[in-house]
Amino acid sequence: MIYIITEEQNKRLLKQIIKYLDDNLTPYIGWESTKEYKKGLKLNDNELFLHFTDDEDDYDDNHMWYSLHTNPNVSLKKEDCPIVLIPDPIANSLNAYFGEGWKPIFIEWFQKNTGLELKKVDNFGWDN
Repeated sequence: MIYIITEEQNKRLLKQIIKYLDDNLTPYIGWESTKEYKKGLKLNDNELFLHFTDDEDDYDDNHMWYSLHTNPNVSLKKEDCPIVLIPDPIANSLNAYFGEGWKPIFIEWFQKNTGLELKKVDNFGWDN
């Protein structure tokens, strides 16, 4: 079955994806301090943890992970980096709502909000 999406429908879908990202994937401290994120990269060997919830929450490991392929504990392809890895349950929700179409929008959204380069977004097999 072929679905034809009009330009207006495409704009509405884009707005819905961005709203979902804003509502669910914005770090709890916000995006205001991109200098702090860049400083965090230097301090953490080019890895940046962006927590969706604060550390007192039951789900304190619910976060995005920005990496420049320097962590020996994670198998990443050099050509995919820099990359954001998102926990499977969150990535699965995004895929269920929007298909794979959210990924290029996420990349633009992330770059706009952080000022950091990003080549790819993918899921990572950890649970909340």
